[in-house]
Amino acid sequence: MFKCVFMHLILFLSFASAFAKNFTFDPESEVNNTTILFLENKGQWTDSLKFRADINNGTLYLLPNKLIFDFTDPEDIQHLSSHGHDHDTTASEWDGILNTHAISIDFFPSGNPTIEGSSPTITKYNYLHGNDSKKWGVGVRAYQSVNYHNLYKDIDLEIKKGI
Repeated sequence: MFKCVFMHLILFLSFASAFAKNFTFDPESEVNNTTILFLENKGQWTDSLKFRADINNGTLYLLPNKLIFDFTDPEDIQHLSSHGHDHDTTASEWDGILNTHAISIDFFPSGNPTIEGSSPTITKYNYLHGNDSKKWGVGVRAYQSVNYHNLYKDIDLEIKKGI
């Protein structure tokens, strides 16, 4: 018997945003109506990380047996990006603290799932950090969803943007 579990990213974001002070999730906002791209790891990040996606007010990290949602207060990002500029009147009001929240969803005890991207985009990305070419990611593909095959016996997980 084959079972397939579909978890939509929108549910996680709604759940996670309930715990974050001053973090808002508006499904009608322009940010939330854009495509979420899952970038594969081709050596540009730590080996345990399989995919990474920029999401509303944060980043989603996909590892073999867990998902990590890392959210940052958008007001703090605005203060940080404008800090020190003469035209910014609110930067002087910022306390210098970057408020973040990380939520980890662990899948245990799970097996050794096969993780692969699906619905690839045509765009490829290059990450050329430093002089060590082993840490470069060249020709990194972006996908519209990621599938965990056999996360548990006969259970798959598909992660994609909801709505």
